[in-house]
Amino acid sequence: MFASLKICCTHVSRLALLSVALFLVAGCYSNVRVKPYAESTKPAYVMACGDIKYSGNKRYLPSTVSACEAAQENQYMIEFLHEQDYTGTKAEYEVALSMLPSYILGTPTGMDKVLAYSILKISRDGKELATYRAACVKESYRSIFSGAVDNSEGRVQCLDALKVNIENQMLRDEDFWEKHAVR
Repeated sequence: MFASLKICCTHVSRLALLSVALFLVAGCYSNVRVKPYAESTKPAYVMACGDIKYSGNKRYLPSTVSACEAAQENQYMIEFLHEQDYTGTKAEYEVALSMLPSYILGTPTGMDKVLAYSILKISRDGKELATYRAACVKESYRSIFSGAVDNSEGRVQCLDALKVNIENQMLRDEDFWEKHAVR
């Protein structure tokens, strides 16, 4: 009889320990989502060169486009832009959550979001040939253990993911680019 009681207590203590561990890591959750889903197994290569209209950091410009070395007849006009926004939960909401007993175990008290999108437009002779769009959301939860989230890091993660996504969209559109290549 005591042996079965000892086994039962062992399982209960393991379950309690697992529950505490789950509460501790609940505030560590972070998520990055990019739409549309575009995956490619091919390495990125330059598919279109032309006059690039982009004033931002060249790091975020898709590597599938580049400026032409010399002016060519009928070259592409490439426009690229990206925007980002930051949102989060209100301080009043977080104060109310901090009154919960589970707060000391790491229950999430707030969330920060980085929202970003990119658009790549390619045209020739005033006619738009292709447009590629991608959007990214990075969610990070705050707790007593994680504190404030660095939105700059989330912005960089989103912009890098958007760059890769647009490159992959262009690689999937390879047949189109073969037809419209500048020769």
